[in-house]
Amino acid sequence: MSNNPSPQSRPVNWRAAIVPQDSQQPIHGRISDISEKHAVALFPQSIAARTARLYIDMPDPDRKGRCYLDCKIQISSQTLVGNISEFRLFIQITELDEIQRNLLRRTLKLDRA
Repeated sequence: MSNNPSPQSRPVNWRAAIVPQDSQQPIHGRISDISEKHAVALFPQSIAARTARLYIDMPDPDRKGRCYLDCKIQISSQTLVGNISEFRLFIQITELDEIQRNLLRRTLKLDRA
């Protein structure tokens, strides 16, 4: 994944948590840009694990309120953003079931059908 968001990605400001594969402890941060296959996130610390679970708190497209996205990810790269002292993670979504993918599409209005 390049360090630029994909053309179908949308800027967002959603709470998120990453649980590295070798840990039970979540690390909390924010998603700043997301598409069906990629995301860009800001986290307060570097995450050594390459694979992890990502949980995203996002608006529910079908009713007022919130819903949660749960997927497996691969962290492709990360950089320290000096002016805010956080790490920008470039994430590839590797596993997302069809129900959750449709939920994400509706939320991002990517499902043009």
